[in-house]
Amino acid sequence: MEESTTRSKPLIVLALLMLSLAATALAQAQGGENGTGQEAPPMAEADISSNEERDLPEDIEFAIKIVGGFLAILVSLTVLYTFFWKKEKKALSDGGGHRVETAKDSPISFGDQSPAINADRIEGGVHITYPSPKEPAVAEKPLGKISNIPHPHNPNFTGRVDLLDRLHEALASGERAAFTQTSAITGLGGVGKTQLALQYAYTHLNDYQVIWWVRSEEPATLAADYASLAARLDLHEKSSQDQRVIVEAVRRWLEQNGGWLLVFDNAQSFKDLEDYLLRAGSGHVIITSRNQSWGGIARMLTVDIFTPAESVEFLRRRTGQDDEDAANALAEALWNLPFALEQAGAYIEETGITLSDYLKRFQEEQKEVLKRGKPASYPATVATTWEISFSRVQEESEAGADLLRLCAFLAPDNIPKSLLVAGAEHLPEPLSTVVTTELKFDDAVAALKRYSLMTVADDFLSVHRLVQAVARDRLSNEERKRWAEAAVRLVNGAFPQGSNDIRTWDVCSVLLPHALAAAEQAEELEVALESTGRLLNQAGLY
Repeated sequence: MEESTTRSKPLIVLALLMLSLAATALAQAQGGENGTGQEAPPMAEADISSNEERDLPEDIEFAIKIVGGFLAILVSLTVLYTFFWKKEKKALSDGGGHRVETAKDSPISFGDQSPAINADRIEGGVHITYPSPKEPAVAEKPLGKISNIPHPHNPNFTGRVDLLDRLHEALASGERAAFTQTSAITGLGGVGKTQLALQYAYTHLNDYQVIWWVRSEEPATLAADYASLAARLDLHEKSSQDQRVIVEAVRRWLEQNGGWLLVFDNAQSFKDLEDYLLRAGSGHVIITSRNQSWGGIARMLTVDIFTPAESVEFLRRRTGQDDEDAANALAEALWNLPFALEQAGAYIEETGITLSDYLKRFQEEQKEVLKRGKPASYPATVATTWEISFSRVQEESEAGADLLRLCAFLAPDNIPKSLLVAGAEHLPEPLSTVVTTELKFDDAVAALKRYSLMTVADDFLSVHRLVQAVARDRLSNEERKRWAEAAVRLVNGAFPQGSNDIRTWDVCSVLLPHALAAAEQAEELEVALESTGRLLNQAGLY
């Protein structure tokens, strides 16, 4: 606008100059050649003759002055009219067909995808609104605090300080890039992933405007929980009959706003969350999952079992009992697994028994105890938790399920893959064929890893002790005998004949835990007694 005004100044000066000349010409024409408007003095007789000779040219000159004056006035008025008319028109339109409102000191507002305009080119309090092809998700009324955290704050939450700090650091780091920073908390079922996410949410309750929990194990609950945020945000699309429209509106609101925490609890895979994870935004996302394949989507935080000290502290706080020796013994029996410890605490609280009483009952009736005492903050008992994972593995990979059954009768840690490959002849089908085919073996292992039922380090497999216990208890008596026999024959076939020879000790040291575990199960079930006797003898020689 300033540049346009500068270019128009010469035209204004020219118009005013022409008006001045026109007025002078008319005045001279009206008042005589002297232009004074006064009557000329009487002339001498000698001059009359001379004036008569000049009458014709003077008449022509007079006519020219009259016409020139009127033309100058006409041109001047035209220039002035054109200038002021265009200026008014520009004030009412930006020239691109967009709506323009004049509003004294009003703010400048742009649509979602408007072209950039410099504010210093907008004068007179002009308020410009560009139409947007994609309207933002708008709440119908101001928001208060919004939260649907599904469980109460756990007053017995113990330890995990380092994990909480790392989680906070991972989430906070995303703010600098203005993208949503996602953290995936992975680990074995019952290890405390959900409790860790809960503790973070309650600790940072005042840091967020919205904290929304999404149950993500099943597609139906995932979509329903995600879409239900629309009603709490009071979005226009909240009443849509198409759930996809509501989901898209919620995601758009999250992408366009900050100050929120979204928790996808017990997610199965990235594919399940693909339509719900955000492409942009400044909020935070936490994923809890048994699936360990989140490295390309989120910063990984692996949750392990409690340390012995954390287990004892948890039991003392959970039960209110100070028997440290009994707490230590029970923590060891439950393998420091937070979920199992919580279940023990719930059972002790419900029945009023002591820590020592629970330990005795656990040792006598392990299977039945694991099915009792459902904790208030968990959806199922320990046994049911793993039943879900076992069923999924069975559906996805029969060989994977058989591999887990076999490993349930070996020592929990450092099971050599080479042991299975070399001893395939001792295994039932289809596992016998699978372990000798590298790709199929990898697929079977991957099925177990997805649900944190197995971990892999180099060429060694590991299965948590409690997972082994539940896996064995799921089997019928005939199935237990079948897999116990396979395990003991497998290890017996691999254990060196000259176990008292120092040259075999490296192999013996790896196989010894598995020999003892398999022999114990075989003896208890009274299967493969000859193989069991030979294995124990060789182990003794070592």
